[in-house]
Amino acid sequence: MRVQPALTPADRALRRGRSVRAGLVLAGAVALFLALTLPLSGALIDDTFIHLQYARNFRDGHGLVFNLGERVFGTTSPAWSMGLGLLGRLGVDLYAAAKLGSLLFGVLALGAFALALRRFLATIVGPHGYASRRTEFAWACGVVAFAADAWLVRWSSTGMETSCGVFLVTAGFASSFATRPWGNRLVIPTLWWSLAALVRPEAALLVLLLVARIVLSSAPWPRRLGRVAGVLALAGLVQAPWLAYAWSFYGTLLPQTLAAKTAGGVGPAVFLASLGRQAQEILATRAVEAFAFAALLPALAAALWRRRAEHFLPLAWLVLLPLLYALRGVHPISRYLLPLAPVLLFHGWGALAALAAAERRAPARAVAMLATACLLGLGLNGFLWARFVVPHARTFSADARAVLGGYGAWIRDNTPPGTTVAIPDIGLFAWTAERPVLDLAGLVSPGIPRLIGLYGNSEEGTLVTRFQFAGVARPAYLIDRAARPRRLLELEVSPYAPCLTVIDVVGEDGAVRYRGLRNPEAAYYTLYRIDWMAFDRMAGAERQASAASRSVRSAMAKSFGPSPPRS
Repeated sequence: MRVQPALTPADRALRRGRSVRAGLVLAGAVALFLALTLPLSGALIDDTFIHLQYARNFRDGHGLVFNLGERVFGTTSPAWSMGLGLLGRLGVDLYAAAKLGSLLFGVLALGAFALALRRFLATIVGPHGYASRRTEFAWACGVVAFAADAWLVRWSSTGMETSCGVFLVTAGFASSFATRPWGNRLVIPTLWWSLAALVRPEAALLVLLLVARIVLSSAPWPRRLGRVAGVLALAGLVQAPWLAYAWSFYGTLLPQTLAAKTAGGVGPAVFLASLGRQAQEILATRAVEAFAFAALLPALAAALWRRRAEHFLPLAWLVLLPLLYALRGVHPISRYLLPLAPVLLFHGWGALAALAAAERRAPARAVAMLATACLLGLGLNGFLWARFVVPHARTFSADARAVLGGYGAWIRDNTPPGTTVAIPDIGLFAWTAERPVLDLAGLVSPGIPRLIGLYGNSEEGTLVTRFQFAGVARPAYLIDRAARPRRLLELEVSPYAPCLTVIDVVGEDGAVRYRGLRNPEAAYYTLYRIDWMAFDRMAGAERQASAASRSVRSAMAKSFGPSPPRS
């Protein structure tokens, strides 16, 4: 056993000084983070209320369901929904718990990142480690840069599970970096990442990468197999309660959202489009770190290769998760990609710290380089925050409350319990209406993902315009989302316009002026009452006309022979 030398008074004073400085930096970073979230305190997104709807029904003893009586595995974050439901049983307001919880986990994610980056830099720089003042300054810059991350700020303000997932993923990396070589510490990272998979299912990839790290190691095979068995057993132990619940309650272990989010198809074009969109989302906030890592990669390549066993897991996570999304045909938004940001920051600031530590003749120039990189990152995220994040959050939140919340309040006050409404954005509406919904996006309604694959769920698709959803359910009302109001009353858009009656209960034609950061145009929501008797008459006449047309074509073919092929 190696005996550590006793610390001298000077060493202890140096450590205390570093601890004080680190505490001040972290406190300042948390203050910056909270200041940036303050203008977003009233922000909401529709998906938050999907979690809240599940949580409310779980709180009330109906199980983890969206619509009462429909056992559909439609949540990808069971731990978040169940956790809110359990807090609700204690009398805590669900919406307040979600908002405060996501903000708290944002702060914890920042703390976990500070610890992980400190451990990362302590080994990536070399023998001087964290004791180097320049490395310490690089650490401070990295922490402040993450505190100002526009996506972290945005999603920590919405009541979503995103910040919780980022915290659990980052805490797993912090524990993995605690000992050398990285990746040999198994129990604590496995626990963190197995819990993370209950919040964001993509985090299960980290457990699989940890298994791959063990398999690819140089240890004797019996030891490798034993360690793999231990990791899988521990992950299974963490996941077992939820998997048992899902199998017994839903009859499946896979969420329906996996099918719904890929119902649009896959293929080379979709793959490339997904990769391009992911690159835009990541570089929007982390372009400085990505550029620094890419620019300095040739100089670091030899060192990274020598320690490839350690860098395998974080770099594989950074590369494979986007590829997995693209292969599935998913076009993820920023919150799906946010758990990648800490790893990109590790390597970006690790490369910058290594460059600064290697600068012996002009230390002031090295410090200036680090400060410039930090300021560029702050400026990029500050611009994104001020120009897009805050205006969108305020505009969308106000309009969504007025339109989706307004329609929900009208349905709640003017229809009997059990009245079904078809709608593509289900969260806030269902939370307010307290009525079952037919989810036209396919997240919680069985049968809809298959129809989306056949007819599409875009405004140009026929799922809504030709009432293709009628084979799954016949809702009493339909809320259509389109680029203009009342489009379904136009016969050239929908042949079933005579079956619809518009119900005007919100102002400005149901406009949500800023439907998303990628879609700044307005979306118009129109509430229709559906006359299904009229639909049956029209559909019957349509079928008869189609049958008659086929009979005429068949008779002509028998009389004159088959028509020649068209050129």
